[in-house]
Amino acid sequence: MNEILDKLMHGYNIGNRQLRNHFVMAPVPSGMVENKIMQNSIVDFYDSRSKDPSLIIIGAINVDSDTATNHAKIPYIRSNQDIQIWSMVNQKIHNNGAVSLAEIWHSGSSRAFSDYSDTYITPTKIHFGHNDHEMDIEYIQEMIDKFVLAGQKAKLSGFDGVDIHAAHGSFLHDFFFRDTNQRSDKYGYDTGSTIINEIVDRIKNEVGDDFIVGIRISNYRMYDLTSNLRSTEGELSDFLNTFSDKIDVFDVSNLHWRDTATENSKILFSKFVKQVTGKPVITVGQIGFGNNFYQDLPIILRKISDDPNQSLLDMQHEKSHFNNSNYLYQDYLNESFDMIAVGRPLLVNPNWISELEENSDK
Repeated sequence: MNEILDKLMHGYNIGNRQLRNHFVMAPVPSGMVENKIMQNSIVDFYDSRSKDPSLIIIGAINVDSDTATNHAKIPYIRSNQDIQIWSMVNQKIHNNGAVSLAEIWHSGSSRAFSDYSDTYITPTKIHFGHNDHEMDIEYIQEMIDKFVLAGQKAKLSGFDGVDIHAAHGSFLHDFFFRDTNQRSDKYGYDTGSTIINEIVDRIKNEVGDDFIVGIRISNYRMYDLTSNLRSTEGELSDFLNTFSDKIDVFDVSNLHWRDTATENSKILFSKFVKQVTGKPVITVGQIGFGNNFYQDLPIILRKISDDPNQSLLDMQHEKSHFNNSNYLYQDYLNESFDMIAVGRPLLVNPNWISELEENSDK
């Protein structure tokens, strides 16, 4: 066990970035947003949490669209003030020897289950029993422009790359499912990755090949935890093969890191993505906590907002450890993933990874 953890603590590369270990801080909310404006306290928050992980994914971050967000506490990347604060965040992260990605998103159909439910949009006209706004080609291309612009502003803000959010029922994820995408044009269900590829290719072309472009994908949607991208492994393989070769890393977000590729599959979703695409894969999902921790999250965010530097060890309950470590280590040895992301453990305890290493020696 200790030998495998030692392997995880050694360096790894994504694109031309050298990472000091295989640990990622997953995109988790900080709550440090008031009236759509980020608070300076977010700088201290990421300073204290970027000392151990090698890669910090910050998100979700709204693209510049009036319908992008599904929560008042989600930050933007659009104004000069945004860029200034994100630049300070990234300076801290880089001073700590870590690499940063901006997880850029538009909330899509997940907005229907928020305080903004009257203005959600999907690629298709009918969804959730409502007659929704039908996106025309011009509107979709405008949204593509918004994602590309967010990538450009992420570069200006000092991020090393972007993690394009196409998971959990977000705008781009909606293009992957037939019930949210019944279009008959080039952005239809059968070519659902077209919109992703156009965003990825344009960001690479306009920002530079040295800028990391990853994509976050999932089977489940926040309002449909049993959904699958495709029904069979063959269909899923065909789908994954349509993604641009310019994608540098796949951020595979599961409810549980051992979730399989399809309903009847026996192979882990993360391993399937890695085998089909040949790209580095990040896995996430209940790695450090045995439950989704949703009930405690609002309390954590309130406490962190009061003091971004504090460790909420009273909420950790147990020493730093992996859940089902035997399976996790074996799956890592079986090349089911390349990097491990943890979110809520680092919210509660900025030193969770270093303490994990210390606990393994006892």
